[in-house]
Amino acid sequence: MAAFGPIDVACAFDVEAGLARDGSASPRAPELAIAFADDSQLTASPRDHSSRRFRRRPAVCEHRRSRTPEGPALVMVANGADYLFRLWPLFLHKLAYARAAGLRPFLWIGELPPTLGRATKPTCLASAEAGRVPRRLGDSFYDGRVDRGDVGLVSNHYIKMPAALAVLADPTVDGLYFVDLDAAAPRPWDPAPLAPPGTDVAFHVEKSFFWRASGSRYYARSTAFAADFLARWFDNRCSFKDQYSLWHTILEVAGEAGCVAYDGELWRDLTYWEAKKLTFAAARGRFPGALDLACGSACPLAAQFDGCNRFDLLGDLVHATIPGNATRLREFRYVDGAGAVAALGVADGAPGLSDAGFLDSLGLG
Repeated sequence: MAAFGPIDVACAFDVEAGLARDGSASPRAPELAIAFADDSQLTASPRDHSSRRFRRRPAVCEHRRSRTPEGPALVMVANGADYLFRLWPLFLHKLAYARAAGLRPFLWIGELPPTLGRATKPTCLASAEAGRVPRRLGDSFYDGRVDRGDVGLVSNHYIKMPAALAVLADPTVDGLYFVDLDAAAPRPWDPAPLAPPGTDVAFHVEKSFFWRASGSRYYARSTAFAADFLARWFDNRCSFKDQYSLWHTILEVAGEAGCVAYDGELWRDLTYWEAKKLTFAAARGRFPGALDLACGSACPLAAQFDGCNRFDLLGDLVHATIPGNATRLREFRYVDGAGAVAALGVADGAPGLSDAGFLDSLGLG
């Protein structure tokens, strides 16, 4: 992780929502304001690109008006201000949810350094997934480089690991929840008090394999095991998104704990889609003892790691991929710094965004 270079921490962010529901122009532009530890300040808005500094030096900052000075954090990430404003109402939505749930909102904003934008493990570069050229990517919004023929290129989806590690380094943070920026909770919500999971790391389950967890939502406690797991997941970066590397990492750790006899079979023999669609019958037939570990199986790792979502991992927040086409946008009008009416186009289509009570929940009725 040292290759990231300097990362701004001990900073605080605040927001000007800048949204009006009734079609009239908001008197203020949407704005992200950050106060850094050295007393310098930065503001970013949809038309102000000074925020490109984050591509050179990431920052992870806590919400200035957080109502909970202690307790679990809610970590959100964006590779730059442009992406954040594209999903601005969903970001504000989770700030409101965090306050209701007693969570401390943290925002990472920054890009992967070029030196870390590639897979480096020889086993990844020789994997079944790397052999699929060109790759098929879903129609989703992505702010970054895409080269479908470059099997070694990884995306800024991997910033979630260094972001979590940076927040866990804060001595006042005992644990954190991570959720993708395009997740939302349908209104009305009434979050129950959160009891942290009993393990150091917990993931939302996908299907019922112990290892086939979803990286879009997880919990990590401030422990050496959690930090080592997140660092290994990042070091194992492989393929455009992070699921393929997550599954391999879980199996590696489970193998070291004696839960499975794993020797890299997933990367060696299965593409991402083959692993995602693998059945228990096929796993038992082709990979006995390696990939056929089910949720609930006896495993010494269970005291530290849970990939089967036995705990509440912010279940109210539902993840929905934001379409990449520009036709599914909604416009919010605001008055910019020059006094002209401008429009912010934001992604639509996620649970909660089109709910009638959404902007009311932000105090923007």
